[in-house]
Amino acid sequence: MARISGDALRLSYIDRVEVTRGARPLGTVSAVPMHDLTPELITFLRPSQYCQSDQLGPDAAAPFGLLTGGARIEAILDWMATEMTYDPFYTTPQTTVLETWSTRRGVCRDYAHLFCGLARASGIPARYVAVYGAPVDPPDFHAVVEVWLEDGWHLLDPTAMCSPDRLAVIGVGRDAADVPFMETPDDAWLMDQSVRVTEA
Repeated sequence: MARISGDALRLSYIDRVEVTRGARPLGTVSAVPMHDLTPELITFLRPSQYCQSDQLGPDAAAPFGLLTGGARIEAILDWMATEMTYDPFYTTPQTTVLETWSTRRGVCRDYAHLFCGLARASGIPARYVAVYGAPVDPPDFHAVVEVWLEDGWHLLDPTAMCSPDRLAVIGVGRDAADVPFMETPDDAWLMDQSVRVTEA
């Protein structure tokens, strides 16, 4: 780890990414039975710092009935589209899935945590994903999710700001604690940030 001297650090980064993933319906895709999941995948069924899926309770399953697999995932997306309110002034970096479940408000980070919580409570591995997406406004560090079904990981945006075929993945983890915007052992303040995402 390099140590930076001085009072200010300015970074500039430019990259070009080719996205080859397509968007596809999940309604007929099956879930993977728990006994067939690898230890790595089991990790994404467990509760985590901001996503206490084990504490959501039986009410969290009620809106989705007996649906399983991809059909349940699509039902969770539909439920969030009608029940959640995008509110950039309501939550903080400390907001957990339990608060989002009770208030039904938040930003992309809260949407992603709630989606992961509902999927994990349904026995479907889900992980938090940091991305950039051209249609996202503002074009910032955007939070979406991936769920594991019979044919692999599927990328989804619970806020519906961007489709999977227009997202560039930056990092994945159990929740926002695993994919921080910035991490330093010392005191630091973000003075200015400018992100621009364009499609070629």
